Amino acid sequence: MLRAAVRRACSSASGPSKQLYLHVAPDGDHWSGPGIFAAKHLSTDFIVSVPIRADFPIEMLTEQDLTDIYDTKRLPPRLVS
Repeated sequence: MLRAAVRRACSSASGPSKQLYLHVAPDGDHWSGPGIFAAKHLSTDFIVSVPIRADFPIEMLTEQDLTDIYDTKRLPPRLVS
């Protein structure tokens, strides 16, 4: 049941979203997923979600990169191609 709810939440009316997002928390915790992150118990700007390419090298991000992404709510220019 939960799996179906998650699947519905990550899908649009026309099917699953192909856009991936990098989600960054204030402490630098980060993950990627196919939709904007939302949680009822958090303020709307607590987690920053920025669109990324499917081949984006998440493992190459430094702590400073994550801080910059959280603060500016966008990828640093050197990471955009």
